Amino acid sequence: MKLSSYLSYFGCFLLCGLFPFIVHGQINITFPTSRIVFQRDHLGNGTIYITGHYSQNIDRVEARLVPMTSGQGEQTDWRLVQQNPQGGFYSGNITARGGWYELQVRGIANNITISTAELQRVGIGEVFLVAGQSNAQGF
Repeated sequence: MKLSSYLSYFGCFLLCGLFPFIVHGQINITFPTSRIVFQRDHLGNGTIYITGHYSQNIDRVEARLVPMTSGQGEQTDWRLVQQNPQGGFYSGNITARGGWYELQVRGIANNITISTAELQRVGIGEVFLVAGQSNAQGF
């Protein structure tokens, strides 16, 4: 085999091996997870706690909630989650009315959106804990 063929195979190997890192998002959501529900208060509002990491320098992290279905929640504006996050991690919270949402997070540097991440099906509603043996079955 010629040297150019080896280089071609090597180049393909590098591209295929590094491709997941190239397309990997610059900001990620590690918490919450999909289908989690946060307890709402007596006024119908709840707080969603958000944590994640980023791989590029950013000045702030913002988030918003977009209802999954019309009439099941109220869309929020972009809200500050954390100003000047450090060490590649961010954390904060966002408060909204009850409903099912898509959580959208964005990292901003110099007032330019650097990266975004989305998480489907985050809820604010009633959370029940059932424990016991026969009590958990309804007897």
